[in-house]
Amino acid sequence: MSNDGFEKLREENAELNEQVKQLFKTEKRLYAAQNELDLQVSRINAVNRFALEANLAREPSQVLKNALDMLCSVFNLGRGIALTPADQGMLRIKASKGFAGLDEVVIAAGDFAGPQAAWFGSPAVHPSASGDASAPELAKCLAHLEEGVRKAGRRDQRIKSELNLLVPLHGRSGDLIALLVTGDDDASRLPFHTPPPSQRDMPFLLLLKAHVESAFENALLSSKLEQFASDLEKRVLERTEQLKLTQERLVQSEKMSAVGQLAAGVAHEINNPLGVILGFAQSLSKKIDPADAGLSLPITSIVREALRCRDLIQQLLTFSRTGKDSMKECDLNVVVQDVLRMLEAQARSRSVQIVMTLQPSLPKVLANPTQMQQVVVNLCSNSIDAMPKGGRLTIETTSPPPSPSAERCVEMSILDTGVGIPEEIRRKIFEPFFTTKDPGRGTGLGLAMVFDIVQRHHGTIDVQSALGAGSSFKVRLPAV
Repeated sequence: MSNDGFEKLREENAELNEQVKQLFKTEKRLYAAQNELDLQVSRINAVNRFALEANLAREPSQVLKNALDMLCSVFNLGRGIALTPADQGMLRIKASKGFAGLDEVVIAAGDFAGPQAAWFGSPAVHPSASGDASAPELAKCLAHLEEGVRKAGRRDQRIKSELNLLVPLHGRSGDLIALLVTGDDDASRLPFHTPPPSQRDMPFLLLLKAHVESAFENALLSSKLEQFASDLEKRVLERTEQLKLTQERLVQSEKMSAVGQLAAGVAHEINNPLGVILGFAQSLSKKIDPADAGLSLPITSIVREALRCRDLIQQLLTFSRTGKDSMKECDLNVVVQDVLRMLEAQARSRSVQIVMTLQPSLPKVLANPTQMQQVVVNLCSNSIDAMPKGGRLTIETTSPPPSPSAERCVEMSILDTGVGIPEEIRRKIFEPFFTTKDPGRGTGLGLAMVFDIVQRHHGTIDVQSALGAGSSFKVRLPAV
């Protein structure tokens, strides 16, 4: 073959080699493009999975945890921290991955909490991870986090050297609502692992940032709505209970009014003939020789029972509001002490210990002292009767601090360690003529009269009791 032929063959061979090189370069670019496409598709799929999971998340902290898991999965990272602003310029770690005992740790936000909130306008990558020198904010943040965690007592956590990616989350108003900071040990990253995040990942990080912000705010709104619904349900139940109690008191008041009118008529009709009977009986008892048992005993019995009937009529008259309501300032402590002196012998005979806990300098109340004595006598007598085997009777007076929703008042509590009142009976105890005592031992007007007197003094009376656990009556009266 001639030299010209060899030269031509060499040129064709060189041209063919160049074409092969170009083909390999094209194939390499296609392979890189395919890898990049696969990477972006996998990232988009990860974001879609996160969006689906975020729709099911009810708590903002769960959204942050899912976001951390996704970031670490996409970039093959093993560590991460999610923080939210706390009160008084603090940051709170709401979720962590790869760190032990950091959840709910509170650190000072420092210069990053005030007007410098723009320090995290977009995601940032640490220079040590990307080769970029464009992330001074992240270096400052990580240094600050490391100092905060160290001060919080976690000196074994190497924050600065392990975290290199920061994704700030902002609300619709532009305020910072959370921070995602992730990374890993550089030494643990092998060449065939996913490359660390860099500036070229910024489009994906911005897409992720938008999805996490939306999911976080939706979870926050959902949490607030659930809390609002719970509070609303609680308030509805409270108002329903208040309405039920008000209706019961209204029915009770109407009953008291009707029975009071009836009692007034009956008391007046009986009072006159009873006065005649009592007068003649007392006159005869003075003329009869006490030694004459045949006449003395019947006349004495008539006088005794007539006096008992007179006391009952006085109770009816008091109950029917026909008596004189002379009001004046009085000290409940004095009323309680006077009554308990009268009941001391009765309590001692029943093996009942009386305990008085009276607040010194108790504010006075505008009341009828005699009627207040009736209230204390009836409540204490019932408590003593409820302790047939002995026990402890406690009388307390106090004046709770006034509040914007409640006027200043005086409270008197009467507590016993007796047999208690069953639920089905407790609803009826203030009804006129309702009694659980044996025939002849009670008229059923005691507690009804207490209820009536307290209401006429613009007060309230509440009872708490359980079978076998004693009872507690609390009377509240407006203070002067």
